[in-house]
Amino acid sequence: RNETATARVAVLTGFYIERGNAPETDGPPGAVALLRGLERIPGVVGVAVTDELCEHCVRSTCDGADVMVIPMDESEARVACARVAESCDLLICVERPGPDSDGRCRNMRGVEMSGVTARTDLLCDAFAARGCPIVAVGDGGNELGMGNCISAIHELPSVLPHGGGCVVGCDALVVCAASNYGCYGLLASLSLRVGEDLLPLEGDASADVVRSVNDGGAVDGTTARAEATVDGRPLDDTERCVRDLRSLLSALLI
Repeated sequence: RNETATARVAVLTGFYIERGNAPETDGPPGAVALLRGLERIPGVVGVAVTDELCEHCVRSTCDGADVMVIPMDESEARVACARVAESCDLLICVERPGPDSDGRCRNMRGVEMSGVTARTDLLCDAFAARGCPIVAVGDGGNELGMGNCISAIHELPSVLPHGGGCVVGCDALVVCAASNYGCYGLLASLSLRVGEDLLPLEGDASADVVRSVNDGGAVDGTTARAEATVDGRPLDDTERCVRDLRSLLSALLI
């Protein structure tokens, strides 16, 4: 890649928790960490993408970053997704629900959530049609990108005990305990490629989670409570993940 050229990266995130009437804390904080890291790579520009129900949370968490919004109406979403794909070169999906084989989105409990999920899977179609790569980060089996391992998901009923699983695949899939953590892992990998530590500074990752709750109105995806936890895990786990990755990265960058 020509270092003087500008590559635009779309980072899609936002998972609406219907029983909490809000998006969850897993996704936007990891996405903003990715966006900050991408900004430090010469020639790369990042843009956040989400849907209407998650817009306020993503804008608040991303703290002023450019945000493109996909409408809930399917025909309008198709147009918006095509517009994003035309203006970007790479798509990264972070903890974003995707359709099962029947075209419906479901949560981990098997409850359909298509009514609170815009058709952002159309972004994957639009990017693939242009020959642009798609990276996905997910933790539960029902997110965009998990189509890469849908057979394994079906063979392990404990993953999604109520069945289903997203059938939309990607070019590179990051599977993790929590999607925020997967974003930090992706940043560590990018750091090795560019020879610079792109991970969040100490305390920043936790602050992003807190901001998603206090400013963005997010809830924990597991408990549906408005608390600064990620899938039931305390902020100490978030900071431990970043610290461990930084320790490993420091040894490898020497």
